[in-house]
Amino acid sequence: MIDHKIRHFQYKIAEVLYLFTFTIIIASIKFLESTNNKANYAIIIFFLIFIILKFSIDDNFFSSKILSYYLLFQSQNIFIAYINSSAYDILIFMSMIGLLLFSVILYDKKYLMVHIVVTGVLTYVYFTKFDPKEVFLFLISLPFIFITSLNFNKIYIILRNLITELSITDEMTGLLNQSGFMKKIEEEFYRSQRYQKTFSVLMIDSDNLKLINDTYGHKYGSMVIKSIAEVIKTNIRRTDFAARYGGDEFILCLVETDLDGAIEVAERIRKQFELKSFFTKDEKKFTITLSIGVSNYPKSGDSLMDVIELADKAMYQSKNSGKNKTSFLLKN
Repeated sequence: MIDHKIRHFQYKIAEVLYLFTFTIIIASIKFLESTNNKANYAIIIFFLIFIILKFSIDDNFFSSKILSYYLLFQSQNIFIAYINSSAYDILIFMSMIGLLLFSVILYDKKYLMVHIVVTGVLTYVYFTKFDPKEVFLFLISLPFIFITSLNFNKIYIILRNLITELSITDEMTGLLNQSGFMKKIEEEFYRSQRYQKTFSVLMIDSDNLKLINDTYGHKYGSMVIKSIAEVIKTNIRRTDFAARYGGDEFILCLVETDLDGAIEVAERIRKQFELKSFFTKDEKKFTITLSIGVSNYPKSGDSLMDVIELADKAMYQSKNSGKNKTSFLLKN
């Protein structure tokens, strides 16, 4: 009897934790939209959702009942499930990051709740009878159900966009990664081609970063890479975009910028970074420079790959002619 009471108490604690966790997620939406540090904040959100889903599919907890209430009272419906007294499961349509929710039209008032159970690759809804003893819990859950029903679609969209953003973002610098950059520059290339616009590409590489890594350690090499990214961010417009292309190499797309304008931006970045000083933990000072290559569409090539390749070749031309320079190449 004592064990039963303890177990019942544990269930109630689980219910409270579930509601509290769900409330935190909902209350966090505005902050998630405004924060610049989305990557770290997303980890917290995903962790909280993991807790909710664990409670929801674990037979040892009754917290799935709360989610059941939400499913029943969700206001922005996508799918409708008809229940009869003999039915016991319905397939939930899954997406990459969660459930596409549905409402329930009741045939039998005894069946007021659904439980989510994951079986292999399929997820089913199991119907259970309503326990009158749960009325109080149901009533105190209503405000949470209402708030959630207004915000869940918004949470879904934000998390979906966040996953997309994280998949194309370089973790160290916050810039795009190579795949994210290529997707955006392809769109810019087709736009420029269609409307006869121009754009320029900058390829940037640090000079002698390997020496810094070997002398002071990779910690300071990473410090340099982050610093390059910050200088780039402060010298491009909102319409421009940049990526960490790999290692200590960066690539920029300057939208609707001609060759002269691109060279001006490149020189501004190069000179600003040249003035930066770095210090080790024992106060040893070191500096590092950048070699930059510039190309332009359509002056450097008629295809996107030609433009990128010429920017890369121009960058190596800067390195081979003494480093700490900006060079440009045009098509023959």
